[in-house]
Amino acid sequence: MFQLAAFKLHARQSMSNQFSKTLLVTFFILLVSYLLAIAEYFSSNTLLTFGLSLVQLLLGGPLLLAAFTYFLHTAKYDQANTNYFFTPFSSIGRAIPAFLWQTFRIFLWSCLLLVPGIIKNYAYSQYFFILAEQPKISFNKALKTSEKITKGYKMELFMLDLSFLGWFILSTVTCGLALFYVLPYYLLTKAHLYHYLKTESLKQNICTMEDFSSDEIFSEEDELITHPAKQQTSSFVPPQQQKSSAPA
Repeated sequence: MFQLAAFKLHARQSMSNQFSKTLLVTFFILLVSYLLAIAEYFSSNTLLTFGLSLVQLLLGGPLLLAAFTYFLHTAKYDQANTNYFFTPFSSIGRAIPAFLWQTFRIFLWSCLLLVPGIIKNYAYSQYFFILAEQPKISFNKALKTSEKITKGYKMELFMLDLSFLGWFILSTVTCGLALFYVLPYYLLTKAHLYHYLKTESLKQNICTMEDFSSDEIFSEEDELITHPAKQQTSSFVPPQQQKSSAPA
């Protein structure tokens, strides 16, 4: 059963267990975002503004992949580390086209009407989690798998975002300071949700493990680079198996 309150509870527990590292990662994400936003705001040169917008676009992919990788593993393991965040930056040549391809696909659907664009945005919402979990999976396969596991859950995904509306309003009122709490809370909730969607899709035979794996065979060295803590025991338990539940 889809339990939003349970996902949020697990997210808060993950934040508590990895508070200092999560704060460091969040600080880095917000620092880069704020510096680019401030530079663009005070830029009076059209060419410079265009250049900064281009930099934002190019940094979007690596920053998203790094954030999703860190928070995915923080949600999954008892002891995640910052390597999960910084390692994806070594794959910047893959992260940029991955981001551009997803953005392009959503843009094409948005050209039809606003609603199809919104629907596809939620259909593709697990795309970066899949890329984070399997760095060598093809972009199209990751998008198709995301569509499969979100089928029948788009309204629930929308309700999740809606439940954080008050938090993001608070972040605006506090000039972004509340984001140091809200951003990891939001992304960890989505990470726990991803694990639930993946587990349910496998349980109901909507997907197989092949849908979540690349067509390439990893070498032992690749595994150590992309999953530095792969031998850690996963702490994730589907929400329906948890006896405890708490309101958001």
